[in-house]
Amino acid sequence: MQQQMIAKKIRFYVIDGYAVAEKSGMGKRINTIMQTCFFAISGVLPQEQAVTAIKHAVEKTYGKKGRHIVELNFKAIDETLASLHSVQCNGGQQSIRH
Repeated sequence: MQQQMIAKKIRFYVIDGYAVAEKSGMGKRINTIMQTCFFAISGVLPQEQAVTAIKHAVEKTYGKKGRHIVELNFKAIDETLASLHSVQCNGGQQSIRH
């Protein structure tokens, strides 16, 4: 599998979405976190533009629930960007099977 990823130049990212949600006060809600991951790595929009659009959508969607909920989502978005990591694949590593 790793050789195929290298050959196809597949980019692979990891994030502990539940840890980010917990740390940012979102409980187990990871929808905003995963949406942020998608836009951060997909290239559909430039990252800064995507984050601005997501934050605008959060204000529109959750604004009526109170500023505190909006701020929790903003914190989750910012924490997502800091917690999203690229995994480097190179030909010298071996996969370990359990």
